[in-house]
Amino acid sequence: MSIFYQSRSERIRFFLSEDNTYEPHIHRQAELILMLRGSLTVTVEKQEYPLREGDGILIFPNRLHSLKTDESSRILLCIFDSDFCHSFRRFFLDNAAEPVFSMSGLSSHSHIAIKGLISLTDEFPRGTAIPENVILRSQGYLTLLLTDIFSSLALRHTEEHSDLELEQQLLLYIDSHYTEN
Repeated sequence: MSIFYQSRSERIRFFLSEDNTYEPHIHRQAELILMLRGSLTVTVEKQEYPLREGDGILIFPNRLHSLKTDESSRILLCIFDSDFCHSFRRFFLDNAAEPVFSMSGLSSHSHIAIKGLISLTDEFPRGTAIPENVILRSQGYLTLLLTDIFSSLALRHTEEHSDLELEQQLLLYIDSHYTEN
């Protein structure tokens, strides 16, 4: 299987996406996908998760994953550093979880946060830098969402990178040490 390492410099990137299909990749950020319409199959570490409207998935950092739209889909995609909402950094560092959740199980605060994130996508063109005031608002919305999501996920402690394949471990090592001799 061919995978690639996706190097991102921004602390957060979020946007609406139609009919998203993305090859297997890995990056050091967390990825949150909320299904707004249609269906999508997300594969995380060789486990397939079929998502339908109203489902969500939280992919932890450094996990191999891919996306495949079955027929059509519309998603809100948020890719962010694990310490972007610093209170949750510890959850990402040494835990794993069954990543799928239902948006219907989220609080009314989270539904307001989802609507807020969607409205923020109108404030900057896709592919451009996100303005600082939008970053601050997205941080608040994302904090509300993660509060609900983490309370619904069954976390289990893991040894860092112990279950990653050699190719993934090499990519992560290079990313962490590329500035060294």
